[in-house]
Amino acid sequence: MITKLAIIGVLFAVVQLSAQAEPKCWVGPPESISKLQWPDMDDECIMEVKTHIKRELQASLTYLAMAAHFFNSENFRPGVAKFVLKHAGEERQHARMLMDYILMRGYDISKDEIPTIKPLATSWDGVFEALNTTLTIEKDVRDYFKRIIFICEGGSDPEHKSVDYHISDFLTGNFLDEQHQGVREISGMMTTLGRILANTGNAAFAEFEFDRTLLDH
Repeated sequence: MITKLAIIGVLFAVVQLSAQAEPKCWVGPPESISKLQWPDMDDECIMEVKTHIKRELQASLTYLAMAAHFFNSENFRPGVAKFVLKHAGEERQHARMLMDYILMRGYDISKDEIPTIKPLATSWDGVFEALNTTLTIEKDVRDYFKRIIFICEGGSDPEHKSVDYHISDFLTGNFLDEQHQGVREISGMMTTLGRILANTGNAAFAEFEFDRTLLDH
């Protein structure tokens, strides 16, 4: 009987103490583990990658504006519009891949880091000028990728301790080859248009013939 009373008394005391204690509920990792302990990218490297996301989105918007320009009845060049529309999707995909990579490495992307973005231009005086804009964009994007790789591999500082070969491999394998091919393709297209113009002497007819070649692909 004494044993039962003792057990009841202990249980009652435990219940009283539990009622007085402040209730807590924690479903995340231990509070001692900080999120900032595991991301390991260099500050300058991560900043360059985030900045380049904005460049890719701006390139995509510029290509969308170009497609709209050449789908317009006054400037109707459906082959050119189709070509730049494809590039718009590629640049948008590049931005998405870079965002996914940043998140995979343990970093966040705030809305303030990607402000309102506008296209580089919204109208062009003919196909040749539009192709020249496209070539400039592709060359700039290529060079920016090369810059990011250089910085993330330590840059010119021999004492740089944070050499991130993983992101260098990621950028080289997923983007650089495509950029080199894009620059080569657009340069060839400008040469082709220039030859048609030289042979015909008529800019409107040269654009028409060139646009037909793009529709066939």
